[in-house]
Amino acid sequence: FKVNQPILICNICRNSSLDYKEYHVDHINPFVDLYKIFMTSNTLPIPSVFNESECNIPCFRPDDNEFETNWVIFHNTNATLQILCKTCNLKKSNKYEEPI
Repeated sequence: FKVNQPILICNICRNSSLDYKEYHVDHINPFVDLYKIFMTSNTLPIPSVFNESECNIPCFRPDDNEFETNWVIFHNTNATLQILCKTCNLKKSNKYEEPI
């Protein structure tokens, strides 16, 4: 998403003068909401063991290919992303809180 933006500009403070690495990709609607919706319709076993990529980021194992494909399609269809500067992104609260 980030590399496809013609101009990097924070969607909150409108700053466009930072270095590339100072801009983050953020979910407008919290990621946890997407996750919860996906999981209510998922009928496959939930992966609990992951491989690590070259960047030390957990990634799905080949055994979980169908789950991964379903998740990627769901996320690409339902996620609305935005560019935020590091400062605005870190100020934004995306923590899920259970309703009382």
